[in-house]
Amino acid sequence: MKVMCYLVHSLLLYLQNDKLSLQRWPAPLVELVSVLNLYLLFHSWNA
Repeated sequence: MKVMCYLVHSLLLYLQNDKLSLQRWPAPLVELVSVLNLYLLFHSWNA
């Protein structure tokens, strides 16, 4: 479970850092990615 969280978190971080592809995304989706990322980070620390 923790590994899964870490993998998804890494993927989301990669997406956040990949500014070129993020610019093609609608803003709410970008927001969702960063919120989900924070949630996963928090969740993985508490798991």
